[in-house]
Amino acid sequence: GALAKLISTGGYPVIDSAAGAHHWKLIGLDLSTNGVRYTPDLVEFGFQATSRAQLLGQRNFIIDRCFIHPAEVTPSTLFTTVLQRSAGRGIGIAAVEVSIINSYIAGFAGQYPANDPNAGQNIDSYGIYSPTGPGPLHILNNYIEAQFNNIFLGGADSDTSNKATLSNATMSSATFSNVANLQVGDLVAMQTASATPKPWQTGQVTAINGNNVSFTLLRGQYASPNTVPDTPGQARWRGDTIHDVEMRGNMLNKPDAWNGFSNPKAWIEVKHCINLTIDGNDMYSGVGTSSAFTARNQNGSAPWTTIQNVTFTNNRMVGFKWGFSIQTLDNEQPSTVGGNFAISNNLLYKPLQVDQAPQFFQIYDGNGIVITHNTVITNGTALFSGNGNVVNGLSLKDNIFSSGPYGFNCFNANNVCWPGLILQKNAIVDTRYDTSSPLSSIYPGNYYAPS
Repeated sequence: GALAKLISTGGYPVIDSAAGAHHWKLIGLDLSTNGVRYTPDLVEFGFQATSRAQLLGQRNFIIDRCFIHPAEVTPSTLFTTVLQRSAGRGIGIAAVEVSIINSYIAGFAGQYPANDPNAGQNIDSYGIYSPTGPGPLHILNNYIEAQFNNIFLGGADSDTSNKATLSNATMSSATFSNVANLQVGDLVAMQTASATPKPWQTGQVTAINGNNVSFTLLRGQYASPNTVPDTPGQARWRGDTIHDVEMRGNMLNKPDAWNGFSNPKAWIEVKHCINLTIDGNDMYSGVGTSSAFTARNQNGSAPWTTIQNVTFTNNRMVGFKWGFSIQTLDNEQPSTVGGNFAISNNLLYKPLQVDQAPQFFQIYDGNGIVITHNTVITNGTALFSGNGNVVNGLSLKDNIFSSGPYGFNCFNANNVCWPGLILQKNAIVDTRYDTSSPLSSIYPGNYYAPS
């Protein structure tokens, strides 16, 4: 029989958990709107929390076998040609222990409708997103369809129990009202109202004597010159993280019906997460896209932001502009370097050029990136780096990929991007423009095939 329908009529979520809500299971529901007024999110778990304690108390939500969609998408019209959509995002999560399973989350694409102030602009549409977690999150066996990001983690600054009020601040030290859990080497965000573009600065702790803390101020790429932190002002360190997330057995789709207007960012975009498993998913896009791991201390107040312990295995990626983009250090705000990636047994084909030849990897920094047993069908380069940082512990073994027109691309000074690179037993298809030097002399220890 038909699913029970819950319809929003006023621009508010169909399901919106109140502060303190917990242990809810939603099964077999059709969740949408009447299409009259734009609704940003159809489901929100945890967004009503006004404190860290409330956030951590919002827990144990399950969505199972539900149909979640804008009004323009129906069971009889799954791929509508209508460009305007009355809902932008499927499920927003800011809660503990959430499971999204066996559900059909579709139609999140296109532009804001004519009666919205943003009419005519593309929606930053997501199927499932979690700005702060904290997790664990379980995204299992779903069909998820979204133009911008099918799944998105991060994009806001997480909270922390480690806070202090500053006094006697200078450019290199301050008195903290509390130093619990603070250690030399930690990154501390300090309020600075005059700082731009974010009202925070980050200091790296160099010494702790009682409650007097010495630090070296760090500067973000676009930040105004360093100045004395506010007195009184707040300091924050060692905060919460999005953690223990699994995405397994999902279909992540950007269908061909959207090709005329779609400008996708990624199938999966991650700005902050520790302990992430992405396994056995099927990904398709009619316009070239990627899986992007780009750390972001979004508003400057969470320098503990990082991406660590990622397993990406047994996935099929069809329609990629680059397979993976990995940048574990925020290039705009200070953050914590990440790493420990295991990327194995994935199949990438149907490369689609967007602004440059499709690539296997764009990778800019990190520690311990291991890439094994992947098959990549593209004439573009396998490896592209160069923003001034290096990747330590990069290993490519037992993969099939192409050399690219100019071989691996490193644009750092002295051509140093991957110190200690392990490159062994790969089958490398020679797609260089200049083949006068054999690949075996450039990348020894591998197998070589002409294009």
